[in-house]
Formats: sequence, structure tokens, C-alpha cells
Amino acid sequence: MLLFLTVLACGEKITDTAEVQETAAEPTDTDNETGAPPEPFSPNAGHWTYSGGELIEAGTTCQLDATTEGELTEQVGFTLSTNETGFTVLADDSVDGDTGSACVLTDPDSLEAGGYMCENASVEQWFEKVYEDDLGNMDVKMTIDTAVTGVFSDASSLTNTFTLTLTCTEVDYFLPLSCSDINSQFPTPCTIQFTAEATLDQ
Repeated sequence: MLLFLTVLACGEKITDTAEVQETAAEPTDTDNETGAPPEPFSPNAGHWTYSGGELIEAGTTCQLDATTEGELTEQVGFTLSTNETGFTVLADDSVDGDTGSACVLTDPDSLEAGGYMCENASVEQWFEKVYEDDLGNMDVKMTIDTAVTGVFSDASSLTNTFTLTLTCTEVDYFLPLSCSDINSQFPTPCTIQFTAEATLDQ
């Protein structure tokens, strides 16, 4: 219809009434209820809960305990809020002042559910009693960089892929040791990769 009006505005005469009616009757890709073009895919806002996780051995280079396998996540979740550029994820265990992680859809113009990626996050954390002997305990401070990608199967369910890169920054032991001193037994940087599924709470 917009094309038809544009032709009229340019002064071109159309004398075939049947042709005009046929052009006007052609279907357009619109929302049947409102007549407006369909909106691109967007996830549902609200609180989501993880159902579990699975270690990806091919993407894991860190030395893990022999019992660390299978489900890695507890029954925790996050709040998802949408915005003009994508969506934001705020974890349940976030601290005051945390605004969450910004995420963007791989194809923001797609009408179908698809992939996404989130901004990287970085934290420092002490790991206590990484090594114990008769002389004392060894604690190691690590920088943990987290990259998150994933895919929506629909507006209320997704699968995240987390890639954690651990880098030793400090060692606390009764002897003066550095990260290079323990690299033979605890080499870093190394990665831990796993997936976790989440669904919107009903």
C-alpha cells in the first residue's frame, strides 16, 4: 500500500482498476492482530533459574578434583531485563551496586530465537588450602575471567556456555613463593568450561 501511494505522489496514472485492487490485496508480512510488522525476537524478562550444568572436558585445561564432573551449578538464578540493545543479567548473588552483565543477541533483527554473547567479567578470589602439608596450608589468589555465550531455544529457555580463565596472581605459604614456583603442579592460566540450562520461573 505504501508503494501504491508513492506512485500516486509521483504523478503516474494507473487506469487498470483490477490491477490496483490486486496490488492492494497482496498479503504483507505483518502481525495479524495489530497489522504492524512482527517484532524481532526478545527473551522474556523476569527471574530465571538454572537447572544444572555439564562440564565440557574438551574446553577444560585446569587440574580439577577427580570428583568434579557432571552438574556444577546449584539451584541459583538471575534476573533478566530487556533493553534496546539486548538484555541484562543480574545474578542472585550479586553485591550491592552491581548493575549486571550486558548481553547482545547475535542477530538482533531475527524473528526466531538464536544465539547471544555477554560482556566479559573479571574477579579476584583466594582459594584456601590448595595444598596442605605438615608445615602449613597454601592459599592461592586467582584472577578469574569469565566469558559467556549461549543460545535461546525459545523466549523462556536458554543454554549458557561459561568459559572461566584462571590466572595465579599471589601465593600465601609459610615459605616465600610466587606463582611461577607452583606452576609445575598448578599451571595457570588455565580454563574451565561448562554449560548450564536456565528457564523462566513460572
